[in-house]
Amino acid sequence: MDQCARFVIPTLLATAAAAALLVVLGGRPSAEIEIIEIEPHLDSGVVHALDVKLASDRLLEPQQLIFTVIWAGFPHRWIAEDLIDWADGKTVAYRLTPETPRAIPPIERTGNGKVQPRPFRLRVNESGQSEFIVSDVVVVPPQIGSLVNTEFQTWERSTPTAFTPRGWLLANRDAEGATVEVRPHQGGRGLTTRVQHVGQTDRGWVEAALYQSVASLASCYELRFSASHGYRRDEDRALLSAAGVQVIQGTRSVWWVASSSAEERASDLGGTVIVEVPTEPTMSTTAILRIAGEDYLDLRVGTEAVIKVFNVMHESQGGSRTATFEWLRPLDCA
Repeated sequence: MDQCARFVIPTLLATAAAAALLVVLGGRPSAEIEIIEIEPHLDSGVVHALDVKLASDRLLEPQQLIFTVIWAGFPHRWIAEDLIDWADGKTVAYRLTPETPRAIPPIERTGNGKVQPRPFRLRVNESGQSEFIVSDVVVVPPQIGSLVNTEFQTWERSTPTAFTPRGWLLANRDAEGATVEVRPHQGGRGLTTRVQHVGQTDRGWVEAALYQSVASLASCYELRFSASHGYRRDEDRALLSAAGVQVIQGTRSVWWVASSSAEERASDLGGTVIVEVPTEPTMSTTAILRIAGEDYLDLRVGTEAVIKVFNVMHESQGGSRTATFEWLRPLDCA
């Protein structure tokens, strides 16, 4: 899937184009303004900008217009940042960006690992005017790709006490005496996780994690992350702590984890393949997670899988462990 996908959505419906994605004017015209075209721009499945072309008999400056994106009956303000074009004195185009991350249409799952932004409408009116024009529903096709929201942007409330980046689902495991945190890293971009336990029990695990299903597992992924701790086992080789990425495909499970090892190495832990990625504690590391051509992983490129980023510790351990994920991007390295 392209990092930045674009879909040109004209507002004039022709019979031959009935199957295409189209927007047709609705509502009432305002001061002789007409929506000609809407072009959503997507970054890893998330609508991050809209190019809107309007027609008018006079120049329309951005400060004159109010743009609102509407879904599920709720309006969300978008800002006209740039006057893109004023070609013939009647047509003008603006680049719209969301006023806040919450103004971005949510991502919905359509099955088989496919995702798409929730359908929305665009409303336009002039400042001080009560009349407005509204587009018909804008539908962006389902994205058949390896991953969405690869930089953990656009956070929204997923439970009464937790926020998650759109497209990702929460997979925390809590316990008595434990602290589990998933929060934005910097400026709403990136992911920081923290697990902390007093070390009074040995019943199970404390984990901070996000996951999503993908329709097509990529041949490689680029991971930028850091961890306060490396992959640790006890004397009986039982796992004590780890942070990294997990890929699940059927009954197959593979972990790529931060490790104090000087070189990448792989081992088996109860049927799960563990790939240790050399890292320095708290230092950001960029790693390539290779899937294609690695027969020992037994993963199938191009088919469905679940991908999880995680920070886990056993309840027998005390203290705090943090891990930060800046991005997880699909690469074609076959």
